[in-house]
Amino acid sequence: MAHHLIKYFKEEIQMTTYRIWTVAILIFIASCILLGRIAYLQIIEYNTFKTLANDNRILIQPIPPSRGLIFDCHGTIIAHNKPSFTLSILPKQITSSWSDFVIELKKIISITDDELNYFNRVKKKYKLFEAIPLKYNLNDTEIACLSVQQYRFPALKITAQLIREYPDDHLFSHVLGYVGRINKKEKSIINKQTYNGIHIIGKTGLEKFYESHLLGYPGYRSAEIDVNGRIKKTLYHVPPVHGKSLHLYLDRNIQMVASNALKNKRGAIVALDTRTGGILALVSQPTFDPNEFVTGINSKLYHQLQTNIDKPLFNRATLGTYPPASTLKPIMALAALDQNLITPDWEFFDPGYYQLPGFEHKYRNWKRKGQGYVNLHTAIMKSNDTYFYQLAVKLGINNIHKYTTMFGYGEKPDLDFPAIAKGLIPSESWKKTYCHQPWYPGETVIAGIGQGYMQTTPLQMALATALIANRGKIIVPRLAKNQASISNTSETILPISKSHWHIVIKAMQDAISAPGTGWRLQNTPFSIAGKTGTAQLISIAQGKRYDKTKIKKSDWDHGLFIAFSPVENPEIALAVIVENEHNSAVLIAKKIFEIYFKNKLDAR
Repeated sequence: MAHHLIKYFKEEIQMTTYRIWTVAILIFIASCILLGRIAYLQIIEYNTFKTLANDNRILIQPIPPSRGLIFDCHGTIIAHNKPSFTLSILPKQITSSWSDFVIELKKIISITDDELNYFNRVKKKYKLFEAIPLKYNLNDTEIACLSVQQYRFPALKITAQLIREYPDDHLFSHVLGYVGRINKKEKSIINKQTYNGIHIIGKTGLEKFYESHLLGYPGYRSAEIDVNGRIKKTLYHVPPVHGKSLHLYLDRNIQMVASNALKNKRGAIVALDTRTGGILALVSQPTFDPNEFVTGINSKLYHQLQTNIDKPLFNRATLGTYPPASTLKPIMALAALDQNLITPDWEFFDPGYYQLPGFEHKYRNWKRKGQGYVNLHTAIMKSNDTYFYQLAVKLGINNIHKYTTMFGYGEKPDLDFPAIAKGLIPSESWKKTYCHQPWYPGETVIAGIGQGYMQTTPLQMALATALIANRGKIIVPRLAKNQASISNTSETILPISKSHWHIVIKAMQDAISAPGTGWRLQNTPFSIAGKTGTAQLISIAQGKRYDKTKIKKSDWDHGLFIAFSPVENPEIALAVIVENEHNSAVLIAKKIFEIYFKNKLDAR
């Protein structure tokens, strides 16, 4: 019996020893794992968790830079920044549900659905203890009401910041453009570090083209915060680098006169300095208020602007395309002279129409009874269509394409601006490629008076006019003065005889001073050379007369006018287009010339 007890005792000791060692090994392994994890967290991942801890203790606040100012040529501010108060929300400090919070807040100030929708879209980009903007541009009454009630709403925060403002409202809307909130597409391509803390970006116009110049670079502030996100103390501060200013060739006085002259009409005006290429005025009507876009435009108002039949958001000066009509005739004359197809004395009898040999169709002159024998000078001065029908046939469409392209038509000007249309100057190869049709002789005839497929922009027309004024010297257009990216250092002159320039310019001058089509500009103290044009939008049946009382207004002819002054030593060239109204373009140009020379006299 004792033998069996001893035997069992030994087995129990062995079993106990085995269990002790098993537990010891397991404890050792667990201790190694624990020590390894501690070493991993405290040594290898030390910087990571230190950063995370600091993120909970230290708040890095970006400081947005103020956007660069924009000045006209006289140093007048046309885009600046103004102080604005913004209502922001600290989500972590909202004690009720979000819907109840909004209901109570609406009892104090007005909050629109657009503002709430924007807040809900962007709140996921912020941390819980960061202030998220809800309503911009608080007025004094709203600030007072919120301040009185803030004890009830610890989640509310009113902050001051600088926002963009355009003091002239509608005056420079198309050329300056506007800034607006950064959207999802823009956010995916911008440099996040450069735009840290910045919520707006240039959307159109010069604001967009010179975005990097005007933007600046953000600074930041490091602050220690408590568990509720409240700042306890500032640790260090790096100031932002503010955006650079932009000085333009635009003249506010000329822009205002041009805009007022075109008011209540649809059209565009471009005026430029023939010596520097500087754009003095760039007007498109109707227009809009760019201030509406700065902090986010109301969706209802934006829809109204987009669906407006007059297209106020559309920049007609650089994107609008129109038939050049009779403003093309000086270029046609220069082309024919340069090709030795005519002499200045060559005459053509005008019975009031032109017919291609072997065809019955009559291409009518604007003066139905005709003007008898017409030479080049008279044809330009009185804008004789029949003469230029014949000239077009002599030149052929490919020569017409060649010379009009030399004058910049059908090409994008090298201008510091983001949205510029190319226009269209047709040729045989163009029609074959894009229309899959041959070129017909009748299409050449109407091309001679700037009709048919031809499409040009007011900007191109102003540049072509400056080229005529400068007797073939090409200038590079520009809006900003202090940009080295565009320069006029190299001088290019079109290879056309000086005598030909003189012949055409003299005829353009007599179109103003003699009883020509621009007679409304007579009796001015400064010499002017110009050319009128009437762009026909619909075809008139053979034998019928144009009667606008029987045509809807949107199909009425456009009125065009190009001119430069002084003739002997040109300083300013311009192009005016008035949609569906062909009698006022000359008078608008007159007002622009008057203010230009008045400014010049006042500056003496």
